[in-house]
Formats: sequence, C-alpha cells, structure tokens
Amino acid sequence: MSGENLIGSVIADRFEVLAKIGQGGMGTVYRAFQRSVQREVAIKVIKPQLSRDSRVLQHFEREAQLASKLSQPNTVSVFDYGTTADGQLFIVMELIKGRTLLQVLGEDGKFTPDRVVRIGSQVCDALEAAHALAIVHRDLKLENVIVLDHPRGRDLLKVLDFGLAKLFSEASSSSGSVVGTPRYMAPEVATKGKSSPASDIYALGVILAELTLGGPLYINDSLRELVELKLHPEPEIARLPPPLRRPLGAMLDPDPAMRPTAAQARTLLRTVADGSIAFPIVEKPPPPPKTATTSPPKPQRVRWPFLVLLAAALAAAGYAYWYYGLAA
Repeated sequence: MSGENLIGSVIADRFEVLAKIGQGGMGTVYRAFQRSVQREVAIKVIKPQLSRDSRVLQHFEREAQLASKLSQPNTVSVFDYGTTADGQLFIVMELIKGRTLLQVLGEDGKFTPDRVVRIGSQVCDALEAAHALAIVHRDLKLENVIVLDHPRGRDLLKVLDFGLAKLFSEASSSSGSVVGTPRYMAPEVATKGKSSPASDIYALGVILAELTLGGPLYINDSLRELVELKLHPEPEIARLPPPLRRPLGAMLDPDPAMRPTAAQARTLLRTVADGSIAFPIVEKPPPPPKTATTSPPKPQRVRWPFLVLLAAALAAAGYAYWYYGLAA
C-alpha cells in the first residue's frame, strides 16, 4: 500500500480512504470516512521518504500531540495520528471545504481595509492559541489559510498545518536549506534559521499587505536581495493605505523584538477598523547637530494610547469649565 495508491484502502482499521484531495511538500491529503463515529475526515499521509527519516519519527508524536491540543475555531482540529501498515506516518484532521486566500485573491482582486482587518483578526486568534501552546507555524502564507465555503460571504477562516511544518524542517535541515516560503519569511529566519512566534507575525504582515495590494509585497527572486528589502521595508509600507501602515508596519519590523504579539496585532487591526483612534503618520524629526557640550535629545515617539489619554483629559477639562462656569 503506497502513498500514491491508498484510495479504497482502510487505514488503522477505521479510516476508509475515499478520494485524493491534494498533494504538497510533506505528503498527500485524502478524504476519508471514519467508521467508528460515522464522519468524513481528512488524512494527511506523510511522504515515504520523510516517514523513514529518524528525525521526523523522533518529533512526529510530540508535534502531533501538540497539534491535537490546539482547539480554536480558526484552526483545523486534529483527531488522530499514527502509522499505516507499511510504516507511513499519517494525521487525521477535520475535513474543511473552501478556497485558499491565494485563490480568493485571484478571483476577487485586492481586499478593502475592512476585509483585511476581518481576515487578519481571525489569523491572530489562531496564532494566539497556537503560540500559547508553544506551537510555531513556520510556513504561514496565502496558500495555508482557507476561506470556508459556508457560511458564504462571512470570510470565516481556517489556518492549515500548525505543527506539521516542523516535521518537514527536521527532514530538510541536513541539506542546510531554510524551510519556508521566501516571500513570507522573516529576515531572521532567512539569515539565521530562527523561527519564533515573531516570525509568524511577520508572515501575517506580508499576507495582509498582499491582500491589500492585490499582489506580492516583495518582488525579487534572490533570497539575499529579499532580505535586504525586508531590512529596509519603508518603501513597501508606503505603498499601503494610510490606515494600515502602522499595524502592518509593526508586524513587518525587521527587529523581531519590536513586533507585536498576536493579541497586540489583533488590537491594532481592530482599533483601525472601528475608527475609534486615528493613527497619524508621525515623522521622526531630524536629529539636531551634535555639539561639544550637548548631546542630541532622543526623538519623541507619539504612541496611540497617549493620544487617547490626551483626548480624554481635554474633554474632561472642557466639561469642568462649562459646568462650573454655568454654576457660577
């Protein structure tokens, strides 16, 4: 029973393979029927060469267990995992029906800022739940986010392949290659191979920028030149609509320590969407010339919480003046 000829077979005595759904870098996905609970599921069968790799075998159970603990509406539930009769690794997941964000973008064209916020907020929800379990996606991209067919018009999402990218990376590390898609890869991943929650946030920033622009944010085939562009992203951020420049610029910060968490990124997106806070573009003033006796002051950075507090204080002062003035 090979990975290319599983249709009609029964895996683990309970999953009847019905049809092939698709194929990717890690293996093949099938639609199957789980006899024990009478439901349709998706089964991803890992490629035979990966299933025989000792590093993949070493980490498979741990990663599958973590993925099975991830229970959040915007993630794909993992029901079971194991090994086929001929030694191939498999993972049983929730069967979902929909289109990838790449397909939706191709059919609908560029997204409005409100739609970008709706999409981004849901991916942030998924990332927040995964990062809380120390699960890093490592290969977040348009193709790994599904817009569900039902209910139509709601843009409800599912993020695919949490926990599985590491299995592929373990098998590929001996070649010295960096696992991930260069367009969405954070600079530190490309240069040092260090994936983290912050690198997932970077990938999300690229995804949302591409939905906004209707095409790639970075256009370059050379990984070295891509990294250089990502270390100086100001020209690309300037192409975005003004309301989205600050939240997406924060996600695309070259320094991973300066990027927001998933929860903070969601807050930034939603605040822009409801219009409760304006995000003015604050240009940093040029530093004054250095002198022998004084050192230049640090540039002042205007933060949006400060703007909110200032507005509230001014409103309170105006009310007090009006009230006591009338009382007098």
